[in-house]
Amino acid sequence: MANEFQVIVDDVKKVIAEIAAGLKWFVAELAKVVAWVDANVPAAQQAIATIIQSGDEAMTTLEAHAASGLGDLVANALDHAQTSLLNNLNASGLDLTTKKVLTADTVNTITAIHSITQAANTAALAKVLASTNAAATQVSGQSQAAN
Repeated sequence: MANEFQVIVDDVKKVIAEIAAGLKWFVAELAKVVAWVDANVPAAQQAIATIIQSGDEAMTTLEAHAASGLGDLVANALDHAQTSLLNNLNASGLDLTTKKVLTADTVNTITAIHSITQAANTAALAKVLASTNAAATQVSGQSQAAN
């Protein structure tokens, strides 16, 4: 039985290591993006820096969750988040694959999409909690009545 348990532990460690390696790669790639944007669109530096900083903080949080045994959830959430973000970019009409230079309008659109994606995830979680928890819907109704 100890050997079977060790196999599971080793598999979990491997998944966590792969997620951590992926997150570290992503941070390195983001640093390259910041350097490129700095050189080509100086006015966009602050907007991109804000997104990169919040992404870095989010990756630290995801790494902690993966290490606590939620590696599969983290990987699934990252896959879904990337798909959602790409869908939003496509819906916005931006074609980042052929762009050679980011314009201020492009950066503004990307910043808005970042904000929309974050807000949509938070709103979706609140909606799920409210619909599955009668106490949450009661509290929500009471706070709206108070306003």
